[in-house]
Amino acid sequence: MGKLSRNNSGKMITIILAGLLLCGCGVNGNNPIELILSETEEKRVEEQSNEKEPAVDGIEAYNYPAEFEVDDNLESLLNNMAIYYKNYDSKQEFDENEKTRFISNFCQNSWFCFDYIYDSLEKSGGLINKKDVEYIYYSFSGNHQDFSMLDDDDEIDINNCSSGFLYAELKSYKVIASGEKIMLQADFDISNNSTERADITLIKNEYSCFDGYSVETFNVI
Repeated sequence: MGKLSRNNSGKMITIILAGLLLCGCGVNGNNPIELILSETEEKRVEEQSNEKEPAVDGIEAYNYPAEFEVDDNLESLLNNMAIYYKNYDSKQEFDENEKTRFISNFCQNSWFCFDYIYDSLEKSGGLINKKDVEYIYYSFSGNHQDFSMLDDDDEIDINNCSSGFLYAELKSYKVIASGEKIMLQADFDISNNSTERADITLIKNEYSCFDGYSVETFNVI
């Protein structure tokens, strides 16, 4: 017997389903085609839901204001990117070295703090784990990433800071476009008495700890 081609297999499935329908076969009187389509739809909805699930339990969806504004947590994120991620694209490869730098620059940086880190100081004395790091990265980029160099029970002390000498301060920004994606042009003052201007694209991420936004691109111009 020859191999069943993709086209022939599709025809065979159609014939089987048609036969079932004509015979009235089903489970508990249900139409088998409806059952198959229903299960397919449920799987699709479940997959879409899983894509939006936060990486840490207990994270509530962000309540967006009527008009876009750069709030405190997002501002801290952009300030930090003006130092460490001057040319960033969320689609770029993130290797093990980048993950290690991310922990240093985003989780153990005395110049960069945000509500999720402040909360960890109150709840656990500043100790965070692998899930916390992955959630912070998910908030930052909108992507899920496995920090495989960490074990589930590893603890990172955010009080053990490894800050650099420079920091940035957002001075002004203008909204170029708004919607599901926000395009900004922002000006920063750098602590070495220099300035930077960056083109920024944000994407809505209701489970991001950075005020409901992740960064798609950040480019100093």
